[in-house]
Amino acid sequence: MKFMTRLFALGFLAISGCGGSNAPAPSATETPASASTAIATPVSPAPAPAAKTVSLTADEKGEIAKLADKADQDSALAQATCPVSGENLGSMGVPIKVSAEGKTAYLCCKGCNKDFDKDPKAVFAKLGK
Repeated sequence: MKFMTRLFALGFLAISGCGGSNAPAPSATETPASASTAIATPVSPAPAPAAKTVSLTADEKGEIAKLADKADQDSALAQATCPVSGENLGSMGVPIKVSAEGKTAYLCCKGCNKDFDKDPKAVFAKLGK
């Protein structure tokens, strides 16, 4: 009876695909094909990912254009995204200009301004300034 139960279990595993590949396992004296004596080719490092280009919509650019100073508009367009949320500047209204430690950044909303007030250094670190 035990023999029949084991045979049934093995048959079930073979049908369900849980028994591994259908290829026979290599014997102890055989060398797998992947272990052949091929010469290793040096692999060049993967290229660095290209800088992410942000495309602002016309509405977002319009909100940025509402900043009073032309220099602020240009800086906000160059920054393009909020360092706190990652959202496009202008996506939530006129960007908010913030400054700390002699540095300036633009945020997308008042909620991000609260996070900026908690840790301005972390926000500037995200901008790389």
